[in-house]
Amino acid sequence: MKRTSKIGIGVIGILLGIGLIIPGAIHLRNEVVMADGKLGLWLLGWVLLAWSLGIFQRMIQPKVLQGEFEKVEMTPVKQAMKISAGMVVLLIGIALMMPAAAQARHEGLVEFAGLGYAVFGIALLITGAMVAFCPYKKRRA
Repeated sequence: MKRTSKIGIGVIGILLGIGLIIPGAIHLRNEVVMADGKLGLWLLGWVLLAWSLGIFQRMIQPKVLQGEFEKVEMTPVKQAMKISAGMVVLLIGIALMMPAAAQARHEGLVEFAGLGYAVFGIALLITGAMVAFCPYKKRRA
């Protein structure tokens, strides 16, 4: 992909992400609650922003992210512990997201406290999935 098209896609992603975040942020600021439809757009906007910033990071620092890595060999016990820890973090993330999801389903709104737990739960879900399912790699010197 050419550099100009990557820049264009990154800028479009940032603008689209900001555009999706604004209605939910205004609603959250005015009423300290967010409607469930705006919550989905708000979360999608953050995903687009993170993806676009990742594109720009790969353009600015291409050699840092494309270094040579070697897989770390683990004993079966360590591998089982790593997967178990990842699964526990996944379950905690799901547990933190449940109150916000239930509140959005029953009331159609998510209060600020529930929104904070949901965002933290999403972060734990991502972290748990990375720990459980991605192999550890070590950079060659």
